Amino acid sequence: MLGLPALGSPTWFGATMLGATSNSTDSCASADTALVETFGWVGCAAAWLLFISPLPVMREIGRRGHVGDFSALPYLISTMQCGLWTVYALPMVTPCKIQPLVTNAVGCCLEFCYVCVFIRFTGAAARRSLLLRLLLVIGVVGGCSAFAIAAAKHLPIPSYPSGASRATTVLGFLCTFFNICMYASPLGVMHTVIKKRSVQAMPLSLTLGTGFCSGCWFVYALLVLDPFILVPNAAGLVLFAVQLLLYVRYCNSHGVEDEAPFVFGGADADDREAALVSPVADNK
Repeated sequence: MLGLPALGSPTWFGATMLGATSNSTDSCASADTALVETFGWVGCAAAWLLFISPLPVMREIGRRGHVGDFSALPYLISTMQCGLWTVYALPMVTPCKIQPLVTNAVGCCLEFCYVCVFIRFTGAAARRSLLLRLLLVIGVVGGCSAFAIAAAKHLPIPSYPSGASRATTVLGFLCTFFNICMYASPLGVMHTVIKKRSVQAMPLSLTLGTGFCSGCWFVYALLVLDPFILVPNAAGLVLFAVQLLLYVRYCNSHGVEDEAPFVFGGADADDREAALVSPVADNK
């Protein structure tokens, strides 16, 4: 089993250069600690629970025989993010990242399956557009990965963190950038809560689950000293704290009467679903 960088290592990714095969096995083996393994696998479990949370939506789509008001966009974005994080965590790119690799590989497969459900049950007119968007997502993941692995090493850019390969540097910044861009989703949910003075669009169970997931990966990132996993999850914890404050503020409020009741899968729900991106770089 792959291990993780030693706690207290003088560099972010240990003494050996990422991508080098010499001594990589010994470096990973010496990095296995109970604390790192615990938070890594607990983070995996928390992420998988979030990844399967759309199953009721998929069952509802199958029962109706059409997608209705549900949007495929959150699942397309999640497929892209999980795909990029999977490549980032490959041993040939960033060694000793077995937990992020397993987490996002499973997540990418699940999100891809959800998109396939939308393709199956969407109307004929929209199916072509959805297929094109899926191909675009695959192209972005494949193109970014190929560039990072094959071309980044020839770029005149410094490696970050110290000792990392340029492939790790490029993919790490890309993954972090896309996750930060996704902060618009939970911010949109919080705007809805404040506007309607109701927490109906922000279920407490999902908020707690995403916060716990962010916390696990934040501690994991601290232990293995990975800034690309650390930064998005730190921001995710800040958003989680703000969401809890909003919940305390508005949980007993009757809210503002809306023209239509909140429906899971409608506009507000799409915002909430879109927040379920890569739990390794959680942004709930």
